[in-house]
Amino acid sequence: MSIRRVVPEDLTAILRLEKKCFARDAWHRDQFLSYLAEPERSVFLLASVNGVVSAYAIAYHTASRAEIDSIAVSKAYRGKGLAASLLKRAMKSLRQRGLSAVFLNVRLDNHAAIGLYLKLRFERIRRIDAYYEDGAAALRMRRPL
Repeated sequence: MSIRRVVPEDLTAILRLEKKCFARDAWHRDQFLSYLAEPERSVFLLASVNGVVSAYAIAYHTASRAEIDSIAVSKAYRGKGLAASLLKRAMKSLRQRGLSAVFLNVRLDNHAAIGLYLKLRFERIRRIDAYYEDGAAALRMRRPL
């Protein structure tokens, strides 16, 4: 596995992964382009296995606040440490940029993701009802950097 910053030429593979992971909730090309357009505010990483884009993570920050905005892992590589590796690298980058904490929202029914975040020392903050378009609740989480 290798991890590196996303470049515009990666977008086709990122969009393919996004569609497979999120189907009708998949982000559009323009949403990803907006992160690429602000490298001073975003951390947009991908993990590849044998040259194939297998996961990505996006973090975004202002001067005082950081968020993990999205993370996706190909079904074939879930549970193999890609998400944890991407998150650790993103958090390291945020820490180097002077941020002291990172936040995220996760579907309340996504037990695998919540388990990963707890293992990485994220703390539960609160439940957010009807956060997602389909009415599903989210769990707000925070981790000191």
